[in-house]
Amino acid sequence: MDMIAETIKEIREKRELTQQELANKVGCKKLRILEIENGKGASIKIIMKIAEALECSIMFVSKKSRYYKSMTKKIESGKKD
Repeated sequence: MDMIAETIKEIREKRELTQQELANKVGCKKLRILEIENGKGASIKIIMKIAEALECSIMFVSKKSRYYKSMTKKIESGKKD
């Protein structure tokens, strides 16, 4: 599983969302979320929609930000970034 796929799944689960609930928020099918979480890849546009639906930044979703570890604690406690 690639890093973005792993992060999306991790955040979705911490937010206690099903794949269907995330798909509804993003405006796509559950199968598409499943594919993304399994590493099939996605366009930047859909990654941006997923980040918005998960209430975090695209940098956080991509784990390229320096504040990833500190933000993980906020997600675990239910806070937004």
